Amino acid sequence: MAPGEGHRYVQVVAPIFSAIAHIECNDAAAAKADAARAIDLVADLGLGDLTQTALAHSILARTAEEPGEAVAAATRGVELVGRSPEPILRAYVFAAGGDVLSHHGHS
Repeated sequence: MAPGEGHRYVQVVAPIFSAIAHIECNDAAAAKADAARAIDLVADLGLGDLTQTALAHSILARTAEEPGEAVAAATRGVELVGRSPEPILRAYVFAAGGDVLSHHGHS
């Protein structure tokens, strides 16, 4: 991102980290809402495939009620995080994605 786009970055990552906090505190509804808001913001702001949204997709995968929705979100998270140089981000997304995919019979 260009230096002038920092405020947009913060707008997007704030709900992502809020979603993580909510999911880890067992508030799936709030986590899902924050993750969806982050993904919508990325689209609204024209930020394309922002790597950090892989975390939001992972949260959506963990909170999805339908298996197809969970698998699609997990897959999208793994696709996005593949470009990330951040090992903690990759670890979180791969762990969440692997858990969701194995739960739904994917290997």
